[in-house]
Amino acid sequence: MLEHIDKDQATETVDAKAVETVEPRLCECGKPTISENNPLCPSCMAARGNEVRWNKKNQKTAEKTPNHKNSPSAIVVEFNDYQDILEQLTKDAHEQIRTISGQIIWTLKNATAL
Repeated sequence: MLEHIDKDQATETVDAKAVETVEPRLCECGKPTISENNPLCPSCMAARGNEVRWNKKNQKTAEKTPNHKNSPSAIVVEFNDYQDILEQLTKDAHEQIRTISGQIIWTLKNATAL
């Protein structure tokens, strides 16, 4: 059976659905959120992402930086009485495009007799 619906009844049904709009969810800052499921607005979401990336970058940098004071493999070499050796190491490091500590390690690794 087909029922006959008047134009007035159809308009009332559409209007009733339009009235049931949901107010947008607001972020802590007072702006509307990205979606119903996300508690943050676009600017807060971007700020949070920047903070996470900054923390990850600093954490990786801290992991790469060795702590020589507590490291059992760190050695302090004083060349007070051996300035000629220090000058030769500095010259060799400059020629080989190494740091002085890198040149000392290279010299020790390639020493024929210790």
